[in-house]
Amino acid sequence: MIEIDQGARAVETLEPDTLIALAGGGFARLRLNLLSEISAQQMQQYENLRPVHITAGALGEGLPKRDLRVSRQHRLQVSSPIAARMFGEADVLVAAVRLIEMPGIYIDPNEDALNYYHLVFDHHQVVLAEGAPAESFYTGREAIAALNPDARGEVLTLFPHLARKKRVMKPAQIIPARVQQKQLIARHIRNEKPLLNLSAAQVSLAQGSAF
Repeated sequence: MIEIDQGARAVETLEPDTLIALAGGGFARLRLNLLSEISAQQMQQYENLRPVHITAGALGEGLPKRDLRVSRQHRLQVSSPIAARMFGEADVLVAAVRLIEMPGIYIDPNEDALNYYHLVFDHHQVVLAEGAPAESFYTGREAIAALNPDARGEVLTLFPHLARKKRVMKPAQIIPARVQQKQLIARHIRNEKPLLNLSAAQVSLAQGSAF
């Protein structure tokens, strides 16, 4: 379920021009809702297509509200004093596959067919999926290349400048390097701290406190 201006709606029902609620407040108009269909055969053959399963409450602050499944490279927002200490910003984006060391987060073993939905905006955004802050589709070159031909054509028609080299969307938040993401999660595990603790992160930034 994705938060919109009129409540919450299932991701597969979202249509272009829908006003989607943003994690930082306000709304953004959806441009495309792209579908990637993964067959059972593909799920069985390519393990990297299996989603990351985030159980309800596993991120902290009772989020997500219900179990949430996202692709491995889909980024979730981490908001904590640890992130503030490491990056100078309390909110950073971390790939879901980096979170699987945390309790309640794991690679889903289900090999049934699965649909992935990619929400595309004019700018990279952080939306609310089952109440949890999660990124919209980040139109980097690798992400576009991974789309099926029809979806790729839609994106490049809407954003033709992305076809040119070295043109990508500006990320909505800091995206740490892979090694830094691993270090961040390791520190959360070592300190037994949730990934979402926004109020504490804000205090940390204001007072300069750190772990």
